[in-house]
Amino acid sequence: MRMTLCCCLLAGLFACSGKEKATGKRRPVVPVRTHTVQRAPFVRALALTGEVYAPRSVTLSANVEGLISCCFWREGDELRATDEVFTIDRAVYRREVDIARQGYYVAAARHADLQAGNRPEEIRKFEQEVLAAQEKLDFATKDRDRARKLYEGGSVSRETYEKAELEYVSSKARLETAENQLKIGRQGATRTQLAVSQAAELEAHARLQLARSRDAETRVVAPFAGTITKVHARPGDNASPRAPLVDLVDLGQLVVRFSVPENQAAAVNTKQKVLVSLDAHPGRELEGVIERVHPTLDPRTRVLWVEARLHTDVRLIPGMFARVRLVLEELAEQVVVPEPAVFNRDGGPCVFVVAQKKARLIPVKVGHVSAGMVQVLSGLEPGSEVITELPDQYRDGQDVEILKNGVGPGMGAPDMGASDMGASDMDATPTKPGKG
Repeated sequence: MRMTLCCCLLAGLFACSGKEKATGKRRPVVPVRTHTVQRAPFVRALALTGEVYAPRSVTLSANVEGLISCCFWREGDELRATDEVFTIDRAVYRREVDIARQGYYVAAARHADLQAGNRPEEIRKFEQEVLAAQEKLDFATKDRDRARKLYEGGSVSRETYEKAELEYVSSKARLETAENQLKIGRQGATRTQLAVSQAAELEAHARLQLARSRDAETRVVAPFAGTITKVHARPGDNASPRAPLVDLVDLGQLVVRFSVPENQAAAVNTKQKVLVSLDAHPGRELEGVIERVHPTLDPRTRVLWVEARLHTDVRLIPGMFARVRLVLEELAEQVVVPEPAVFNRDGGPCVFVVAQKKARLIPVKVGHVSAGMVQVLSGLEPGSEVITELPDQYRDGQDVEILKNGVGPGMGAPDMGASDMGASDMDATPTKPGKG
């Protein structure tokens, strides 16, 4: 029953449409939405994407191994510079410091003794040894001379003479040794001995410093003021070298980091203006300026990384998604229209302007497109009303009426000719005009 009724209604509508064409009745007025052309500042910008980035961020780790004995921090806690974050058990490292300290004391004492030289008591001892050796040599010399005379006179054997001669030679050698020892004692240590002794002292001191450094590394401190974003270990865990302990971020130094394609990289400079939109702050476009341009392109992606700092004081969180417009040029008093109002027809850009309740096709010369607006260089004057919804569906000279507050005349009975639409539109939205 419903199907039959619909078919009858459609047949009646098409019959009425054909009758109107046969009798030459004027086509109904089509409601349209328009935009008033104005002169306004136009910003030529490059649309990019990026994120909120923390340049000052670090993962703290331990350089020594041991049991974590102290950590009272949680995610979100704020630290000051040099605040102690973790403490590792120090018992073993303190004993290493004690051992190294004793070794250094011994080496330093030996070197001091060499620098001071022999004591007067030692020098007198050496002098007495020289005198004793000299007396023994004098006695051995007399004994040798007497034995020689007796041997020449045949009173003693050759063996007795040779024994006296051997004692003389030994006494002479002992005297030379005592004299050399006395000389060395009076001169002190040689340069080589002093150098070796000093090197031993320095080595012992370095070992002591190394032990103290390892003991100091049992305290992990914050290198700068920041906020803890992640805690990787707890008291009782065993810390190992280079294993992460906490992540620290300076939330007061956040920037917007984005990448610029290689073909636009040469146009980027520091102090250049950027406009940033964040999902966390909808409806707002925040101004900023480029603070840092990386000196080289990323070798993998062939993009140039750029960092910008925002002027507006808003809350930023690392990792926020950012839509960035890199301002390339700012032009004042430009004729601009919404991007949907411009379409191509007959090989060039055109717009439909409402004049005397008719849609008039006007060719225009356009410039750049930015933020949904098109720069019109010629063809339009301020104050014109351009159609913004499906302008390519209209015909030049078609009767139209500008909608006001979503309601306009002629909405109830648009032309339903098969040559224009091919079907009816039964809802309350503006009727789609036929193609030209």
